Amino acid sequence: MADWKMPTDLQDWEDLTTYTPLRVTAYSGDRLIGFARVLTDFVRWGEIYDVVVDNSFQGKGIGELE
Repeated sequence: MADWKMPTDLQDWEDLTTYTPLRVTAYSGDRLIGFARVLTDFVRWGEIYDVVVDNSFQGKGIGELE
C-alpha cells in the first residue's frame, strides 16, 4: 500500500491530468472504472503512475500488464 495520499480535490485531479502527456482509461459501458497516468517522451521511455480502479472492479485484472 502506498504511503502517500491520492488527491481528493477535483482541481488537483484536473491539474494532474492537464499536465500528464498520456492517460489510460478503462470503461465498463459508459462508466469510467479505471485510470492511469503515463509520463513519457513518446520515443522510448515511459513510467506508469497513479493506477486507480473502482472498488467494485478491483481484483478482476483491470490495470494489470500482460
